[in-house]
Amino acid sequence: MIGILILSSFIMGFLGRYVANEKNRSKAEGFWLGFLFSLLGVIIVALLPTKEKPKEVLISDEEKGEWDRVIARFHRICSLAEKKNIMVLVDAEESWIQPAIDDIVLKMMKIFNKKKVIVFNTLQAYRKDRLDFLFKTHKKLKQQNIYCGIKLVRGAYMEKERARALKKKYDCPICDNKEKTDELFNKSMKYICLLYTS
Repeated sequence: MIGILILSSFIMGFLGRYVANEKNRSKAEGFWLGFLFSLLGVIIVALLPTKEKPKEVLISDEEKGEWDRVIARFHRICSLAEKKNIMVLVDAEESWIQPAIDDIVLKMMKIFNKKKVIVFNTLQAYRKDRLDFLFKTHKKLKQQNIYCGIKLVRGAYMEKERARALKKKYDCPICDNKEKTDELFNKSMKYICLLYTS
């Protein structure tokens, strides 16, 4: 009997996961709702609003030229830092700006962090997605024999992040409380310490 209940829970969990995926929602959210609340959980997932997929952003030739100049300037900064044997620590910004920063910093890490860490990205631990970002970034760079430079902070834009998420009706990317932020900060710090001691 217990085996049937467990099997049924898993089936409902995977059904919830499928429905969540179709609605552009978290697969984990769908799985656990289905697993824990059976058919009711799947119905709840089905009734949740569908999230919009991020729209592809097209930029003009002028904007592309501006972006290319930003990359060229940053390359010059990193190149000079490498010659002077100093580090470049790039600050983090709001979540809607950060992907562009992550992109440019990753490019510079691949160029300048081959022998040692010159370029560092800042990881804001109050963001729910940044521990996973740390794992993936490190793994990607390690496969290419590139050193991963991370400056770890808790975060600075709490009110602005919450207000924008509320106004634009999307899930807030930052932790609900300081305890969760501290937990992610500590896990990130432990992972970073293991990188440099192993």
